[in-house]
Amino acid sequence: MDLIEIEYYHIILVALIIYPRFKLKGGHRKGYDSHQKKFIDVDFNYSDSIGEYTLLGKKSLFEDISEPDTQHILSGEVLEEAIENIYYDDWIKRYCMQQVLSIIVQGHQERLIGSLIDVEWPSMHKDEMYNKNFGGKYLVKSITHQFGSGSPWYQQKMVLIKNAYEDSDNTKLLKSVNMNLGE
Repeated sequence: MDLIEIEYYHIILVALIIYPRFKLKGGHRKGYDSHQKKFIDVDFNYSDSIGEYTLLGKKSLFEDISEPDTQHILSGEVLEEAIENIYYDDWIKRYCMQQVLSIIVQGHQERLIGSLIDVEWPSMHKDEMYNKNFGGKYLVKSITHQFGSGSPWYQQKMVLIKNAYEDSDNTKLLKSVNMNLGE
C-alpha cells in the first residue's frame, strides 16, 4: 500500500476518540466437536492477538492487558479453526477502533479510502517537534466530501484509524511483530 503524497493540507478540525478496551483482554471460547466427541476450549490473550496482525507502528496501543480468565464464551462451533477465526475477526475490529481521528481538511481528489496518510502531530514537549504516540501513519477509514461556496469550497471529512504507536518511550507497550511503517 503506497502512501499518497500530498504537498500540503491544513487540518481545519480534529477530534481524537479513544474507546474503552472492553473485550480486548482475551478469554476462552468454547465449542464441541461432535464428530470426535471432544470439548474444545481455546484461550486467547492480548499479547498473542497483537502478533497476529500488521500494525501501523512499532508499539501496541496498550501494555499487556491479557486477562484470559475474564470471559468464557460458548460459541457452539465444531472446529477450533472456526473459533479462532471468529475471535480474531472480532478482536481486530474492536482493536482498530481504539484510536480514531476525525479531521476536516481541504479537499483533494487523490485521497482514497484504504490509503495511508502521515499525520505530524505537534508535541507539547519543548525538546520534541512531533508527538511520538499520536503522529505517524493512519489508515483512511472513510471520506465524506463537502462542497460549499466559501473558502475552501471543497473539504473532506476523513475518519482515520491507528492501531499502533509510531514510536513510544513507554517500555511496557508490546513491540509490533508485524509492522507497516509505510516507508
